[in-house]
Amino acid sequence: MTDGPVMNPDLIVSQAGELVRFGLEQEKALEMLTINPAKILGLSERIGSLEEGKDADLVIWDGDPLEYDGGVKRLLIDGEEIALS
Repeated sequence: MTDGPVMNPDLIVSQAGELVRFGLEQEKALEMLTINPAKILGLSERIGSLEEGKDADLVIWDGDPLEYDGGVKRLLIDGEEIALS
C-alpha cells in the first residue's frame, strides 16, 4: 500500500525493495506488485502472472527491479516493443 495520496504511488517498487532489504523474500515482494493486486481486483485469470492466454505487458530490466539503480531495458505492451527515450 502506498497510503495514497499521502505518499506517491510511484514509490511502490522502492518500498518493495526496502522490504526485501529488511528480510522479505524477493519472490514475495514481486508477488505484492503483480499477482496479489490482480487477485484482490478479481482479475488474476487475465493479469498478474505470465501464463499462456493471459494479457501480458512485459518489462525487461537491466538489473534487479527492486534495486534503486535498476532501469528498464525493454518494454513490451500487447506484444509490441515500446521505444524508450
